[in-house]
Amino acid sequence: MKIEGSYDFDAPRQDVWNALRSPEFLSSCIPGAEEFRSVGPDSYDLTVAMHVAGFAGSASAKIAMAGQVEPESYRLTIEGNGVGVGVKGEGALEFTEIDSARTRVDVDGNAKVSGFAARLSQPLLGGAAKLMMNDFFGRMKTKLENG
Repeated sequence: MKIEGSYDFDAPRQDVWNALRSPEFLSSCIPGAEEFRSVGPDSYDLTVAMHVAGFAGSASAKIAMAGQVEPESYRLTIEGNGVGVGVKGEGALEFTEIDSARTRVDVDGNAKVSGFAARLSQPLLGGAAKLMMNDFFGRMKTKLENG
């Protein structure tokens, strides 16, 4: 499943980069985050309460960041599972300076879903993934732009 999007922020590129690399900031933007903890350099464990496409429950994931080129880009990998669903994915985040006070983050990735959720249609799964990503970046935008 393809996952992509572009998100603009009224904040300098370095501020957006720092926010997307801060465990505290990230955990405050992840919908349903119950726990987000560092388990090593650029590696995290996440526990989240979720309700997606008729599935509700708790899910856990391992997240890793790699290939950082500050403040331009990095790669993100995620492997997680919960009741009836498993997800493996990776993506690239690119940070573009629109001007000195505005930044665009482009997300381009792929995810593979397994378990009961894999039986759902790809458009339904893709729509749910897009909603979750939009929710995350919407929360991030509010926090960055409103302090």
